[in-house]
Amino acid sequence: MWTRSIAVCEQHNVSIQTREWSRRGFPCVLLHGFGDNVSVWSHLASRIMSQLRVVAIDLRGHGNSDWDPKARYDAETFTSDLSRVVSAFDFQRAVLIGHSWGAATAIRYAAAHPGVVAALVIVDFGPELGQAGVDEVLKSFTETPRSFGSPDQYVQWLAARRPLAEFRLLGQFARYSLRHSTHGEYELRGDTALASKSELSRLTAENGRYRFHDLWPALAQIKCPALVVRGAVSSVFPSDVATRMVKRTLCGSQLQTVGEAGHLVMMDNPAEFSSSVAEFLATIAPLRAASGSVC
Repeated sequence: MWTRSIAVCEQHNVSIQTREWSRRGFPCVLLHGFGDNVSVWSHLASRIMSQLRVVAIDLRGHGNSDWDPKARYDAETFTSDLSRVVSAFDFQRAVLIGHSWGAATAIRYAAAHPGVVAALVIVDFGPELGQAGVDEVLKSFTETPRSFGSPDQYVQWLAARRPLAEFRLLGQFARYSLRHSTHGEYELRGDTALASKSELSRLTAENGRYRFHDLWPALAQIKCPALVVRGAVSSVFPSDVATRMVKRTLCGSQLQTVGEAGHLVMMDNPAEFSSSVAEFLATIAPLRAASGSVC
């Protein structure tokens, strides 16, 4: 694997960290969700890296990317960051795969750059989200201790709150999420300001749902092949929203429900999730032409 730091705001010295699993094949860019980092994609990346050039982004304020000194964690800023990363890699076309908040960025970018996005995978996210599920995500982030005595201690903390997640993947996530402090403890890398300054924190619930009012029109503009993935027991992504996205909004898209998975689909049931995505990507003509079948 390779890492690369890309400056996205020279004025405030903010850089985005990327991880590359492979450097050959059709570009595929992965965007994680709120409070996560590139490590959540490890299973999928390992599955598709022999056919695609896989690049994952630590979103601003997450993982090894810089914290924003002005806490600019809004939709426009994240979409601009993605645009700068795509340009830095000189990707003329690419597949975008986004989970949760990362999917919001992928949708907005795909709508604004139809000539760049060859295919889109939206993972457990839509223009309307369940209030209880989103509130639980935000609550978990704010209640997470800022430091732990060891990575194993953090793994145990995560396992108690993410009971569906594969334990091995939680270990990878924990190790990547922590840095060894000068005090001998292990501190979380993410910016605590995300809890109060992110787009999610500014949403207002209506009838038990949070709504991103710009995203239904954005989805309607997207014409590339698209796959919508939902965790079967997700409390964040309502099933009726997923159905509306596929049947009434995203032209020619597909819906895949992953069993025994909640919101964190790629860690809850990684084998089924990765197979579903790989099978979808194998149907995309530009990818077949560039790299052969995706298996």
